[in-house]
Amino acid sequence: MKQRTWARRKSWLQPWQFSGSIRRINVESVADRFRPKPATGDAIFCCVDSIDTRAAIWRTVQHRCRFWADGRMLGEVIRILAVADPVARGYYGTTLFPGTEAQQGSCTAKSTIYVASIAGGLLLHQFTRFCAGCLSTETRRSIC
Repeated sequence: MKQRTWARRKSWLQPWQFSGSIRRINVESVADRFRPKPATGDAIFCCVDSIDTRAAIWRTVQHRCRFWADGRMLGEVIRILAVADPVARGYYGTTLFPGTEAQQGSCTAKSTIYVASIAGGLLLHQFTRFCAGCLSTETRRSIC
């Protein structure tokens, strides 16, 4: 059973109000499949194996979150997508495709566990930039 982690923050600081320290972040871990009904937090990290599952989650929560981070990997290749503004929301939808078009491979092999750790660090970096008000369409990049 896969574990999903949803990050919630009770009262968000606006990026321009960020003072250098986040006062409180509540993390709720749900050890279950994604269900569209439960409330989600303002920040969502999507780290699932299936592009079809990723698309289904995005369709459900795209208007319920302020920050969306998607970590994709295949072997030693990483792609990080972060969404925090309307332009990025529009672009993100274009990165989704049918699962039948996905490359086949394993991202869970023991030899690539370090790549997953790097991907996690890059996702967290994007969230930190969002909290600091530095994540914008002009600075968005894919890392491959």
